[in-house]
Amino acid sequence: MYMKKYLFYQRNQESNAEPESNLIRINSDLLYSPERTCGFVIEKNRAEQEALQIPELNSGFEPYYWLKGEDVTKLIDTDKGVSSLSGAEVPICFKADVPEQGNYRVNVTVTALEDTKELIIFAGRRRLLAKKEGIKGGSVFTVDAVVNICDIIPRGITESCKDTSFDLAVIGSNIAISEIFIRQEECPTLYIGGDSTVTDQGTAYPYKPGCSYCGWGQMLSFYVNDKISVSNHAHSGLTTLSFRSEGHYDIVMHLIKPGDYFFLQFAHNDQKLPVLTASGGYRKELLRYIKEIKEKEAIPIIVTPLARNTWKGDGSYNDLLEDYAKVCKEIGQEEDIPVLDLHHYSKEFVTGLGVEDAARYYFPKDYTHSNDYGGFLVAGFIAKAALKVPGLKEVIVKARINKADKELLWIPPVENIVPTAPADFVRGNTSVRTVEFDDIQTALEQSAICYLAENGILSDKTNKFRPQEFINRAEALDWIVKGVRFVPTEVYNDRYEDVVGHEWYAGVVETAFQNDIVPAAMIKDGKLQPLEALKEEEFIVLCINSYKCRKQLKSEKREVLVDSATLWAKKEVEAARNLGIIKDDFRPQEMLTRDRAAGYLKKFVDLL
Repeated sequence: MYMKKYLFYQRNQESNAEPESNLIRINSDLLYSPERTCGFVIEKNRAEQEALQIPELNSGFEPYYWLKGEDVTKLIDTDKGVSSLSGAEVPICFKADVPEQGNYRVNVTVTALEDTKELIIFAGRRRLLAKKEGIKGGSVFTVDAVVNICDIIPRGITESCKDTSFDLAVIGSNIAISEIFIRQEECPTLYIGGDSTVTDQGTAYPYKPGCSYCGWGQMLSFYVNDKISVSNHAHSGLTTLSFRSEGHYDIVMHLIKPGDYFFLQFAHNDQKLPVLTASGGYRKELLRYIKEIKEKEAIPIIVTPLARNTWKGDGSYNDLLEDYAKVCKEIGQEEDIPVLDLHHYSKEFVTGLGVEDAARYYFPKDYTHSNDYGGFLVAGFIAKAALKVPGLKEVIVKARINKADKELLWIPPVENIVPTAPADFVRGNTSVRTVEFDDIQTALEQSAICYLAENGILSDKTNKFRPQEFINRAEALDWIVKGVRFVPTEVYNDRYEDVVGHEWYAGVVETAFQNDIVPAAMIKDGKLQPLEALKEEEFIVLCINSYKCRKQLKSEKREVLVDSATLWAKKEVEAARNLGIIKDDFRPQEMLTRDRAAGYLKKFVDLL
């Protein structure tokens, strides 16, 4: 049976101890690589190793995108373990390989070097293990849990990716990681299938709980003891059909054993498809899952869909998922399986607070997806409801759902403000990125292309830039969102009929929508047409709308206007000419090449 212990003390602390085959000493300068099999993950090795850039295969944390290329994480060795000089909001991320998929008992010991206001420990794909407030300096805190490590299909990837590593993220000021003990464990697993309201959401640091998307599935691990593990296979954009067709369900069915549990929560995306009406396709697919799970001698449990924070113009609540919740409860009675009525609880919670107060538990400007405060709250309800399920009541930590205990409450601030890059921000370290495009030697905007790639605005994961190809709308929005340093999101709220949640650009489209970048004139019949090439004037309009989110446009008119620009685009085109972005070679009605797009964007970035 696999067993490994990691000691983070300074090397001189146990210099007389004999080395052990299952013991590894860790210091602050040990960075993870597949060859080393363990180590810290910081900005440097994350930039150098593509595999460390996939949130679902790592801790789920990465720096805010304007900080990429910066040395944010600063680790130090102490006599109590490895600590950080980067402050309470920058996680200490550690990664250790294990031999195979499965459940692993993990014992994590940390030491408070000084009084600490709050300690938060995540494992795996940002699943909450521990949260504690008011730790006295010198005290030692240990968390003992069982974590599940298994393959996953990450966002934007169509095939299953191997995952055989344990990831740890520790958040808190003056905290040192002292020891980690890992060993294989045989115990039941609680599998989860669902959509973006359930999934393990990644986030950025410096960590802001109110500005971090969160699915309740990633918080559920906090409420269970060390007799069961949680394995979350929910993903953004999934329906009862696509959970199966895209391969996520297959991963679970290859691993699930008799006595395991399988929670299912769908509906948010099903309701948008005519074939998945509540009493039609949705009901049919749920029944099919239940039958197959029972055949594996596992226990299916239905969770009714999380309520949105949606209201009508007259001030009454607008329940968009009532029919789906009703079908869930009907199936539960028919099939004699447990149903956890999350829809009822969350609806009562939202209507009890009202639209504005309830918004504190959702990601800013989002009325469907909870933030970490909301995910924590909802997972607490799931745990409380699960106490009524035979077998599960033995693995739920009742003390953690006792709302009378103030330490267990996680109260959001009055307003969650999404961080933005400083107005005077200048990227200080771009040497980490190396541009190796081999097809830009004759590009007119070669220097702009290199600059944008070096600064993480253009992807340099391949050696082909394709300068003479037309840029499509999704690519243009991706470049602009990064160039203007908007805070990216991995969640999509189905803004357009032709953009679905699992596409690589869905989060970019959501960010563009939230910031009013795309004009109504570019939308036809509710469709964005993300893969269509766009005209030069369209790109300029997108850039100007983004620019206005950062700086005020000066009202200035010139005698020479661009007469060939479309009427709806003239104002933005004139603004771009006033800013010196476009010259006489501007061709508003022609399709835009990637080469020229890079040149325009570089000018906008310089102005910001």
